[in-house]
Parts: sequence; structure tokens; C-alpha cells
Amino acid sequence: TQENGMFDAHRQYLEAAQRILALKQSLHNATEDVKDALGKVLANSKQMNAVVQEDTRKGVSSALWYVITIVFAGLAAGGTAAFFIIRAITSPLTELQGTVSRVEQVSDYSVRVDNPKDDEVGRTSIAFNSLMISLEAVINDINQVMSAVAKGDFSNLVTSEQQGDLLVLKNSINDSIALLGETIKEVISISAKLKAGAVELSESAEVLTDNTNTQAAS
Repeated sequence: TQENGMFDAHRQYLEAAQRILALKQSLHNATEDVKDALGKVLANSKQMNAVVQEDTRKGVSSALWYVITIVFAGLAAGGTAAFFIIRAITSPLTELQGTVSRVEQVSDYSVRVDNPKDDEVGRTSIAFNSLMISLEAVINDINQVMSAVAKGDFSNLVTSEQQGDLLVLKNSINDSIALLGETIKEVISISAKLKAGAVELSESAEVLTDNTNTQAAS
């Protein structure tokens, strides 16, 4: 009957509302996952900073050893050579340490180590740059997707290539947004059905009232 149809539509609407609440919780959990991932990145940055500081200490120690050796060979020549040796060893490490510290302090993942050399420090700088590229890509993707969701657009997804925990986070966000979009479409459809049923019921009530008034008048 028409009333049963209305009750069924209302029940479907309530079920859809419950699913929306569940999806809101899922998006909240996804947001918490983003925070956790950023926390891991910060922890990794701190760890990398500690490694760079240790490398710097070792580099300075090595430089001092060269200084002592050269001093015995000749103070004049040794002083000049020591300056360039210390500078050559510590300058790349100092630059890398400064870059890591900047990322740690301001969470700016667009920074890069410029012109890394082909040595141990240079390879570390290249690995650091690759990490920053991946993090910047996924964070920019997530920001764009969440901005679109806030405006009611569920068509955008996180598309950057990721691995490990960032891949799990990417898939979780994409799945949640896709499911939320489908649920919103279902809610809109159910609302339209409820509106149409209400209009039809109102028209039936008006016809019944008119018939009643006609009969009463006769």
C-alpha cells in the first residue's frame, strides 16, 4: 500500500543516515591515520636529524685527525689544507642537517638538498629528496581531496603513487570517499521518493476532503 511504501522509504532513509554516521566515523579514522602518518614522518625526520648530527660529528673528528697529521708535516701548508678539508667534509653535512631541521620545524616538504655530490653524503641527500617528493605528493593529494569533499565533491581521489603505510592510507581514504559518495546519492534518491510520496499523499487527502465536503453538502 501507499502507507507501507512511505514507511519503507522512511526506514531506508534512516538506514542511510546511520551509514552516513558510520562513514563520518570512517573519515574521522582516516584523518587520524593521516595524523599518525605525519607523526611517523616527524619521528623519521628527527631520527634522520640525529643520524646527520652523528655523521657531522664523525666528519669533524676525521677532519681534526687530518689537521693533526698535516700540522706535523708543516704548519703553514697544513693550516691551509685543513681549512679546505674541513670545509669539504662538513659543508654538505651541515647543509643536509639544516634541511632536515627545517622540515622538522615547519613541516615544509617542498624543501630539497641542492646539487648532491656523488659520495656517501650525496647519496643520503638523494634519498632524502626522494622521501620529500613522495611526502609532498601524497599530502598535496590528500589536501585537494579533502577540500573537494568539504564542498560536496566526491569525485576526486588520491592518485599519487605510494608504498607502504602511505599506500594503505591512500587506499583507506579513497575507499571511504567512494562509499560516502554512493551513500549520499542513495540518500538523495530516498529523499526524492519521500517527497514524491508526500505530495501524492497530500493530493489524495485533498481529494478525500473534497469528496467528503461534496457529500456533506448534498
